[in-house]
Amino acid sequence: MNKQGVFTQHGVAGAPGAYFNFEISPILVVHSETRQSFDHFLTSTCAIIGGVLTVAALLDSILFATGRKLTRCDTSS
Repeated sequence: MNKQGVFTQHGVAGAPGAYFNFEISPILVVHSETRQSFDHFLTSTCAIIGGVLTVAALLDSILFATGRKLTRCDTSS
């Protein structure tokens, strides 16, 4: 073992592989709160409502198309 704590072994004895030594040191976390403006709130709310309406329209069109195909198959038999 050398001064840095690294063990080096040469020869046939020892397990092959990659060995990692992690030294965990403390990290400084800075948390700050900021207040969002009303414009940001309004834009986010409109984006959420638009996304919900888009998904609802997609589901409605899929269900409508599936319903039409199923009724065509029933009447053609």
